[in-house]
Amino acid sequence: MRSSPVLRASLPGVALFALLTFAALPVRAQAVLKVNDDVSMKFGILIQPQAEWSQDPTDGGYAQNLFLRRARFIVGGQIARNLTFFFETDAPNAGKVVGGTKQGFGMIVQDAFLSWKFRDEAEEIELLNRMLRGWANYFCLGSVSRSYRAVDMHASKRLRQWLSDKHKRQSSGWAAYTDTYLHDELGLVRLDVLSKSFAWANA
Repeated sequence: MRSSPVLRASLPGVALFALLTFAALPVRAQAVLKVNDDVSMKFGILIQPQAEWSQDPTDGGYAQNLFLRRARFIVGGQIARNLTFFFETDAPNAGKVVGGTKQGFGMIVQDAFLSWKFRDEAEEIELLNRMLRGWANYFCLGSVSRSYRAVDMHASKRLRQWLSDKHKRQSSGWAAYTDTYLHDELGLVRLDVLSKSFAWANA
């Protein structure tokens, strides 16, 4: 006895539309969780129910097949300043009857990735300046000029190393990244200059 499929319909939500060759409509939902400017996540689901009817050519009866054509869970977002991720699962044809056997709810990974964005010069300088200003605001009493000059030299040295690594330079970067370039062009703060604005700091 051979059945011939004559009717296909979808179930958007809980309503049943018995229409000939009607395409299944997906149902989507999304939620957003934001912790701060650097950490946020989006959660989403996509459900596409579907109904099929097959007519028996001998007696004219119908056999129905109700299942989820797609059932996807999606999560993505940013978990650090330069670190983003995406993860998507799918359970295709969950509950579909094939050859008299009802399919289970098998979950597969549809897509996933983790992306790290390297900071550019402006972001690195902004981060470094914020750290230097915070340190200077905390250690600002007494004779600080000598300590500030030492920190300035160390910060400039480490920034040169970072720039040399970023741009694949073999040297330490002293010739390419002079003090004038670091402070005047890139905007790296000078603590010895910054200390002059502290009325309570001694030279």
